[in-house]
Amino acid sequence: MPLPSCHIRLGCCAPQLSQIAAGFTLLAQQKRLRIQSTEVAPLLYPHPYVLEADFGRGNVFAYDVTESYAQIPCLKSFDANLSHVARYFKRGHVRDLHDGLPNSWKLRPLGLGLHVTCRGNFFDTLTTTPCPFSAEDYMSHNSYPAYKILFIVQLLPQHNKQAKQTNQLYINSIHACKEAFGADFHGGLLDCAIARKIAPELVLPASQTRQAHLLQQLKGNFICVAAPGQFAQLCAAGRAIVTTPFDFGLPGPFARARNYVTYDSPESCLARLNELLESTPAVHRMEAANFTYFTQFIRPDAMVLHTLQDGLSQFFT
Repeated sequence: MPLPSCHIRLGCCAPQLSQIAAGFTLLAQQKRLRIQSTEVAPLLYPHPYVLEADFGRGNVFAYDVTESYAQIPCLKSFDANLSHVARYFKRGHVRDLHDGLPNSWKLRPLGLGLHVTCRGNFFDTLTTTPCPFSAEDYMSHNSYPAYKILFIVQLLPQHNKQAKQTNQLYINSIHACKEAFGADFHGGLLDCAIARKIAPELVLPASQTRQAHLLQQLKGNFICVAAPGQFAQLCAAGRAIVTTPFDFGLPGPFARARNYVTYDSPESCLARLNELLESTPAVHRMEAANFTYFTQFIRPDAMVLHTLQDGLSQFFT
């Protein structure tokens, strides 16, 4: 059987698209498919943060790497875009938002984003700022006999009441963790204008937040308190996760208690952390589940292969 061939078009060179491009590049290197052409060109969708892979005969797969629906102001009009594709994979996928649309059956969760590339990634020839990290740079699967706490988070833009409440929860929870765990706590806020304004005492120096430093730190004996946007790198590092609740869908078996536990107050944050600190076997099980999830659903080639198996199962098994 001949290799399936595709033409790839990108709406822009947003760095988030590097992961998807890397997935296609790796599958081509593995001789699972052939990439006939790549280009950056205007697409039909409401925003440009989309990679489109056209396999011909109506088999167009779109990959939307935006985390929310803010760039899709009218779902009814968006449904017309969906009529032109076989599948539309959406990061931050919330099923209830598009139930009832004629083409909603084409929408699928894309999965967790990771700024990552690979050797020979065609994306790196299209951008002036290629990603310096490969999946292997993020990967670790180290388990330890005892653990400390890591809690480094980026505050949200305070556009609405919910964002303000989430930011305050992060701030109050970091203070609570610093007091409760002392020298066994490592963390604070990434530097930004909002953090400097409302919690300057928690802003971390740049030396502690550079990506290379964080990647190395994540390979240590930490249980991680994280925002949902950090899940991918924590899974890659094989870490246990404590997080605020989230409502977006993910492909595959990513579930509460198995891959993460949740908190909604400083008190419940401390409670979840103490439960994990008192049960090292539970931490090890969560670490193993998260690393397995990374290899099956986040690593670039695995992520793209999973999407192609959805709509082109005759070629991808």
